[in-house]
Amino acid sequence: MVGVVQRQKLSSHRCYPEGTVVKIPTGLTGVSGKRLLQGACLGAILTVALGFSWFGGYGFGWYTSGGAETLAKSRELVIAMAAYPRLCAQDFNAQPDAAVLRVKLAKTESTYARRELLPKEWLKLPGQYANDELTDRCAALVAPQKAAELTK
Repeated sequence: MVGVVQRQKLSSHRCYPEGTVVKIPTGLTGVSGKRLLQGACLGAILTVALGFSWFGGYGFGWYTSGGAETLAKSRELVIAMAAYPRLCAQDFNAQPDAAVLRVKLAKTESTYARRELLPKEWLKLPGQYANDELTDRCAALVAPQKAAELTK
């Protein structure tokens, strides 16, 4: 359906001669249920897209449960990589035969062999297998001369 509106003078530039009747669709001039529904749907889609940062950038910072879990695990790994090697070294040094084990640890070449000599409870994150990076960091703290040789 088309409504009829008298063109008003808006600027000095004219597309139509003054007094021309311009036909404007009623969906643009009045309240239309279809337009309202389209706008609501588009608004909802854009809100969700911005919320979950689908366009890149910042957005509203929303996460799906899987995304939040992945983020939490990566943060847990960063914290564990900072704390666990020191705890491992403390437990290693508290053992009665630490000096003998330190000599054996300095002679080992593989991560698997180091893992057998170090305290098991500090070489893995809860619910996971032993972590090679944790093993290497703990061994570097326990036998620093071996770590210095590896970095040369």
